[in-house]
Amino acid sequence: MNDLEDSIVKLLRITDRRGMEDLIEFMCYNDFFISPASIKHHGNFPGGLARHSLKVYYLLRDIQEKMYHMGADAIDPDTIIIASLLHDISNMVRYDGVEGAYSYNFNHAYEEHCMLSVDIIRKYTDVTALEVLMIRYHMGVYGTVEFNRGSGEYTLKEMLEQWKRSPIIKMLYICDETAAAEGL
Repeated sequence: MNDLEDSIVKLLRITDRRGMEDLIEFMCYNDFFISPASIKHHGNFPGGLARHSLKVYYLLRDIQEKMYHMGADAIDPDTIIIASLLHDISNMVRYDGVEGAYSYNFNHAYEEHCMLSVDIIRKYTDVTALEVLMIRYHMGVYGTVEFNRGSGEYTLKEMLEQWKRSPIIKMLYICDETAAAEGL
């Protein structure tokens, strides 16, 4: 186990959620730790998905701490761990290939990325309503436009309503974008 994998596994185990060991095993078996984060953009290299996810976790954890000290509601640390580390878990089954030659796995290419991630997590462990919303809307405006099949996963109105209802949902999007912009 390398340092990156070790860090992610330790954080997931902290949640002490039922079925977490099975989810970790699924992640290992399906190459979460060696998959790319994307095939056309950030993290398009072996291990890109794990590196990107851990970076998103650190950014979201730090922002949540600052928001809390400025008066925002406290968010369960487990929610920060689950939503940030697993928001892109579906990417490990959506791509095939080797470095430099990744392509879509057409068994999953037309499924909604965000909700496929939620569905994968739910097969193994519980996920809170807030975690579902955070993962569902983590793509921000990109989730409102074409995404593999000609329509968005949600509308702009739906996204803005959720962002207003709970700022941490928007923060996951911002952290995801920040980590992607840094090439991680």
